[in-house]
Amino acid sequence: KGLEEIANISSVFLRMFEDQLGVYPFKELDIVEIPGYSPYAIYGISPASLVMLGDAGTRTVDSASKNIGTRVLPGLIAHELAHQWFGHKIWQASELDNWITESFSEYQSGIGAQYAKLDDQVARGQHVKGWRAMLDDWRSFGKWCDKDTSIEAANRLRDANAGAIRRCLLYNRGPLVLHMFRNWMSDKAYFAVIQQLIKNNEY
Repeated sequence: KGLEEIANISSVFLRMFEDQLGVYPFKELDIVEIPGYSPYAIYGISPASLVMLGDAGTRTVDSASKNIGTRVLPGLIAHELAHQWFGHKIWQASELDNWITESFSEYQSGIGAQYAKLDDQVARGQHVKGWRAMLDDWRSFGKWCDKDTSIEAANRLRDANAGAIRRCLLYNRGPLVLHMFRNWMSDKAYFAVIQQLIKNNEY
């Protein structure tokens, strides 16, 4: 059942992202669960044409479960799938561009949750993290690092809190910047800009 749910979630987001970002850039997509991979964190990584998921996020995926991995699994899959465009179809020219890889993928996972209407599932009592919860998290946690440095300099931090501040900048403040852009224009215009960005910088 868990494997079927992961496949179904991935299929929904993949079709959605092709409409929003352009054609999927590879001939196939393999999704692999790796037991013991980052065992205490909900974590994935996305090489070209491959998504690897640690089993902390996939161990219990039935909708009745209260497992934290179940709640965030759709967002995790969406984020890693978005990396097939942001990180592989276009990639960063330097460490200053890492926010384009990570913040764009994180925001795209939120768009996926919004368009898949995960909030409707939340309203029906299903244990899933929807668009509103993601946006609330970005706003809440993003305040913590708003005075530290610019988003593009996130990978140049070297102090004791560098890891936490980097995560805050790339995965909370960065998505908020993109949300601001999207609020300035229609969704149609936003996706047109993103598709042009990808096309202009392809490979």
